Amino acid sequence: MTATITLSLEIELGWGFHDKAYGSELFSEQCTVESRTLDRLLDLCDRTGIPITFDIVGFLLNSPGHGAEPSPHSDDWWPSEIGETSEDPLYYAPSLVDRIRSASVDHEICTHTYTHIPCADFSDEILNWELERASEIHQEHSLQPPTSIVPPRHSPPSRAILDQNGIDCVRVAAVESPESNISSFAYYLTRSHPIQKPGVVNNVLETYTSMNTSLTAPYLQNGQKSPHPAFRMIPRRVRKRIHRRYLSQTLERAVEKDSYAHLWSHLFNISNNIQFPLVAEFLTELEERQQQGEIEISRMTDLVDTTTN
Repeated sequence: MTATITLSLEIELGWGFHDKAYGSELFSEQCTVESRTLDRLLDLCDRTGIPITFDIVGFLLNSPGHGAEPSPHSDDWWPSEIGETSEDPLYYAPSLVDRIRSASVDHEICTHTYTHIPCADFSDEILNWELERASEIHQEHSLQPPTSIVPPRHSPPSRAILDQNGIDCVRVAAVESPESNISSFAYYLTRSHPIQKPGVVNNVLETYTSMNTSLTAPYLQNGQKSPHPAFRMIPRRVRKRIHRRYLSQTLERAVEKDSYAHLWSHLFNISNNIQFPLVAEFLTELEERQQQGEIEISRMTDLVDTTTN
């Protein structure tokens, strides 16, 4: 039996939190750690031959000082940090995409919308504008127009608008998050990852994953922020062991069921010396299992051909 595995990594930086009152505490000064972590990850992927689907907020591809644009958005949607004199690396990061494209492994660069909109909270007009602008900025950087989307915060986009913009694959959360902090504590430490083959719904292929990050663990340091004090009561070495077991068991269950698993995280999540070594170990395990014929790695864009043909 052979399982299919997809890895996706969100690169949103400050755009992921520009409509929130929190988020800056997750990032390093001038995003130096995040930038260095991407280089480490790309080197690791080159060594192991593992491709990743990088879903990127389109505005990050603009040159510093680009500023707000005429759009269907209200004026207060645009963050003040993107002014015409701004070089803020939380909002402008075209070099990250250039480095992904320059890697030896053929990674996918797909869209996370243009300005990180929770799709279901916005009109079809705005979603259409977001996808059109994402396609335009990709082509300005000599990239193919994106054919896959990871909707911000798992907020479901209109399938008709996706189809209209040439998007034929979407990542979907297969399970809901726990409703309370108490239930979350137990859930994260004992959870199992969804094992479910992709399926076509309304002309768009859905690839199913967890609601919360799965390539990284919420009970370990995320970015530059320590985990909740309740998790810190458990020794870190135990929490690390729990997460490694979770990752390996995901592969084992996918192989046993001759099925599929999609694991994901954000760039900032892995940008520390707690999470990154675990990701590195997992990619090495993926390489070994792939060489043994137990798994194959598919980018989101690859799934369309293998699932629908």
